[in-house]
Amino acid sequence: MKKLYKLAATAAMALVFTAHANAAVSIITFDEPGIGATVDGFYNGGGGPNFGADFRPGDWVVLGGFGQTSQPNFAFSQSGSGYLNIASGFTGALSFTYGAFNTFSATVFDGLNGTGTALGSVILGPNNVNAFDLVTINFGGTGRSFAISGGGAQFGFDDVTFSNGVPEPAAWTLMIAGFGLVGAAARRRQSVRVAYA
Repeated sequence: MKKLYKLAATAAMALVFTAHANAAVSIITFDEPGIGATVDGFYNGGGGPNFGADFRPGDWVVLGGFGQTSQPNFAFSQSGSGYLNIASGFTGALSFTYGAFNTFSATVFDGLNGTGTALGSVILGPNNVNAFDLVTINFGGTGRSFAISGGGAQFGFDDVTFSNGVPEPAAWTLMIAGFGLVGAAARRRQSVRVAYA
C-alpha cells in the first residue's frame, strides 16, 4: 500500500512539473513582416512564426529600426491604443522594449482586446526613441491581452516576450487523474487496521 501511495504521489508531482516545464517562451521581434505591413494575425498562422498572437487589426505597423533600437524592425501603434491578444493565455510576465514620445500606460488583462480585469500595469514615460528601454510587467493569473494607451503614432515596441505556460486540457486531465490516485491511496491507507497478537 505504501508503494502505491508513493507511486501515485510521484506521478502527480511529475505531471505538475511537466505541465509547467512545457511552458514555451515566445519572442515577437517584428523582423519577419515587411516594412510598412500591419502585423494583425501575422504571428497567429498568418505567415510568420505561429505564437497564437493577434494584434489590433490595421493598427500595429512595422517600421525599420533606427538608432539603437532592436534591428532591423519594430512595430508602432497608429491609434495609440493598440492591443495584442494571446487567446490561449500567457503567465507570469510580459516584457518588451519600447520607445515613446508621450506617457503611456501598458496593461495586461485577463480578457481579449484589452478588456476584463487588469492583472498588471506600468506607466511608461517618454524616453529616448533612439535607444528603446526594456520593461517587464509581472502579474498573477492568466493574461489574454496586453494593451497600451497614450496617443496616436507615439509608441513603438519590439522583442515582446511572454510565456504561454497555461497547461493544455490533456495536461489538466492527467494532473487531475494523478491527484485522484493520491487521494485514493490516502483513503486506502487510512482504512488499514493494525491488529496485535
